[in-house]
Amino acid sequence: MIMRLFIASIACLFCASALALSSDNPVVISNIEFPIPDQYLLVNDYFGLLTIARSVEINKKLQALEKHNGTQIVYMSVPSTGKLDIRDYAIKVANKWDLGNNGQGNGVLFLVCQDGNMYIYVGPGVAGALPDVKIARIFRDIAAPHFKLENYSEGIEATLDELIKAAKWEDTTPTFYNYLDATGYYFSPFLSIFERVKMLLTLERVLIGALVLFGVLYAAGLMISRRKKDRTAN
Repeated sequence: MIMRLFIASIACLFCASALALSSDNPVVISNIEFPIPDQYLLVNDYFGLLTIARSVEINKKLQALEKHNGTQIVYMSVPSTGKLDIRDYAIKVANKWDLGNNGQGNGVLFLVCQDGNMYIYVGPGVAGALPDVKIARIFRDIAAPHFKLENYSEGIEATLDELIKAAKWEDTTPTFYNYLDATGYYFSPFLSIFERVKMLLTLERVLIGALVLFGVLYAAGLMISRRKKDRTAN
């Protein structure tokens, strides 16, 4: 009897799974906001819309652009933005990751959600190369037609190619993000000595350095004073 109940339970579970995966049933989209990671890459395909080969190829293109003029274009796909509007979620991502990584907003985010919504966030540092009119045209002529035919991978790459093309000749300040450890401090080979020193000499580091120097000088002064007293006593 127990064995029959066990077999029946397995059969019910199998049927339920098959029903849930059937193409006649809509996929349930999560309404839980996808947590924004602390670290990121130029390609962040958390919903898995890209093949590995295409992801690698896109990453090379985005790296080449960043090395060329410092413009940082980032792609991200997520299962859900939760209760947040996709625009608000994109702004939240851009602010947390400081896209452009130089305080001048030289970053662009192409965000794709499971429900089919897309949004392109453009930082103020590259708004001249990617005005709202151009973004609307990219959505209308490139992204939307591909996504309508469910050619997601091709549509994503074509959209990013158009963004790269538009931002290629933008005169922006080089970024300095280290994608390996995500510290936010990366000495790119195209940064000048002045820019490297400027990156290091933050107010916090200057204050800490001054305190350390004061401590060292104070300790050295005490040692010299004691030696003088010892010599006088002898």
